[in-house]
Amino acid sequence: HSFDSARHFMISNALGTLSTAEFCLKNRYRLLHISTDEVYGDIIDGEFNEWDVLNPSNPYSASKAAADLLIQSWARTHGLEYIIARPSNNYGYHQYPEKLIPLSVKRLSRGKSIKLHNMGKPYRTWTHSEDTAEAILLLFEKAERNSIYNISSQFEQMNKDTVEKIIKAYFMGYLNRSVPKIYEYYDLSYERPGQDERYAIACRPLRSLGWKPKHEFDKDIIELVKHYKREFVW
Repeated sequence: HSFDSARHFMISNALGTLSTAEFCLKNRYRLLHISTDEVYGDIIDGEFNEWDVLNPSNPYSASKAAADLLIQSWARTHGLEYIIARPSNNYGYHQYPEKLIPLSVKRLSRGKSIKLHNMGKPYRTWTHSEDTAEAILLLFEKAERNSIYNISSQFEQMNKDTVEKIIKAYFMGYLNRSVPKIYEYYDLSYERPGQDERYAIACRPLRSLGWKPKHEFDKDIIELVKHYKREFVW
């Protein structure tokens, strides 16, 4: 959506953060800001650390990077106290329906193929929303002030592999069973401008505080697909 509505994203993410920073500074509140791993851009090998240079590659991530830099500048100029959290791609229950897992289930339920950009080759890291929430609460209690923390399970896979697991969970209820002609359930003909090939972040500072992910994607996806088939309403 940010490709077509970049101005709206800048208003929400950049100017919205400015308003929040002003409010926190005026009332002497600490600002715990939720950013994204996308501010680093993509990386073919290795992982980004918290001190790496930001290199966003789409309007959404650019607006989030602007918010991060704004907060840091206000800390230096005005003494704002902050914590910036940069989570990886999240999954879980009650997710917005445009996201890959609920969207894939919706399309399968409607007898439509799942659209995959760039041949399904981009890699994404999957962190359960409950693990992310626990990380944020831990940061609020124990994080060093005026610092940045990545949040990542460090479990990554190609989007095509993710979708094939969704299809197996949808039709078979297991990941170790094959679906006949599984390729007929997804469509690889779509290309996204400026597609990021791979997001990957390390999170050593967070793990040093005692955090580690409790969820495993391959165990969660079966029940998660059942949930979206049974209960999620569009």
